[in-house]
Amino acid sequence: MNAKTKILFIALDAADKDLITQWTDEGLLPTFKSLFEKAAWGITNNPVGLYVGAIWPSFATAVDAAKHGCYCYSQINSGSYITTKYSVFDLKGEMFWDTLSRADKKVAIIDLPRTPPTENVNGIHIVDWLTHDPDIVDKLYTWPRSLAAEIEANYGRDPIGYCNRISRSAAGYQHFRDDLVKRAETKEALSSQFLSQESWDLFLTVFSESHCV
Repeated sequence: MNAKTKILFIALDAADKDLITQWTDEGLLPTFKSLFEKAAWGITNNPVGLYVGAIWPSFATAVDAAKHGCYCYSQINSGSYITTKYSVFDLKGEMFWDTLSRADKKVAIIDLPRTPPTENVNGIHIVDWLTHDPDIVDKLYTWPRSLAAEIEANYGRDPIGYCNRISRSAAGYQHFRDDLVKRAETKEALSSQFLSQESWDLFLTVFSESHCV
């Protein structure tokens, strides 16, 4: 790891805290055990009414769903009973990494779910490369734009895609498990590559395999 990185943020999307605690106590997760023993940590509670689709957008914008406009992947249109699929491009508010970029902070944001691509980031931004339910299908958005071709050439595309559509058979689950392991290893390799290339003020990478599981 680059020793000059000021903040390293590694997220596990939709990971089950009770299982993490149980497996840590059983000695199966030594890294988590070390973190629990040496770092400050706590349990947070979502505000009443904050649905699953609003969590990552609220984290990214630091405002609630009433302001950024994302409640769920499917929402009722204002003034009607008609529902439509929510698009990340409809998200209102500024992402915190844009604020940091304007302050001349060096940032890397990799696969933070349910957020749109932004340009002119002071660093790198990778959107929906290896995520649970990509909003942007069949297109990899990055900043700088040239980074997409580099990632696909060196690491390929998502071997799973929309993971809710896997084959519901014993063989299908076995392939799914193997692909999840491969995908996590690929994310680790890419994250390690970019982490070592810069002195980041913030390096944030998200693993979505826990959500798919």
